[in-house]
Amino acid sequence: MEGWNEYTGQRPIGTSIWDGQVERVGFTTILPPNGPSCAEGADVNADSTHIALAPSSAHTGGVHCLMADGAVRFVSENIDTGNLALPTPAQASGGASPYGVWGALGTKSGGEVIGEF
Repeated sequence: MEGWNEYTGQRPIGTSIWDGQVERVGFTTILPPNGPSCAEGADVNADSTHIALAPSSAHTGGVHCLMADGAVRFVSENIDTGNLALPTPAQASGGASPYGVWGALGTKSGGEVIGEF
């Protein structure tokens, strides 16, 4: 796992959003909120082909997430992430996410019905 900021070893929070690099404006729903992020290689700018970015926040215990319907929800860093030891499924594979409720929130491919979380 590589650090995002060469000085602090952490991913920048709320900085340079207009830059457009994925480590500043995006995240994946594999690793839990406020969890570690990682990329293949030692590029601190995260210009890697293989990358897993957890959403990060200065909020203790989780992050605020904007949902597709415009609602904003606080998501706990203890949300069910399923089995993180499983390999990432192929993009076109469809089916339920192996990454629990958190993974299901990040895709429509699985067709899961997500209740309260």
